Amino acid sequence: MSTSEELHEAAERAKERRELAPVSLTMAVLAVMVATVTLLGHRAQQKDIQSEARGFEAEVERAGRRADRFDLGDVFLEIALVVTSITLLTESRAYWYFGFVLAAAGIVCAASAFLVR
Repeated sequence: MSTSEELHEAAERAKERRELAPVSLTMAVLAVMVATVTLLGHRAQQKDIQSEARGFEAEVERAGRRADRFDLGDVFLEIALVVTSITLLTESRAYWYFGFVLAAAGIVCAASAFLVR
């Protein structure tokens, strides 16, 4: 099941049970973050940049470190999305809160890529 299908299904459940609306909104925001961080990660290590930068090893290494941080942020955000969705199945808000913690870790990892020098 794709992320968009999961979000649609979660939205349908949230319509039936209003107390799940914040969880569904959280999932939607996390899905957008996952897509953004994934895009940034893929843009940080394109082949044309790498071929142009053969003579600039330091720049290639920097781009690799940045991409690694985006990838790690992507992983944390994807896990946050999955953990948050468990809230819909278990109705335990602990998973929702833990999803926020994981999302924060993902955001920090992705944001730290902009600090790589």
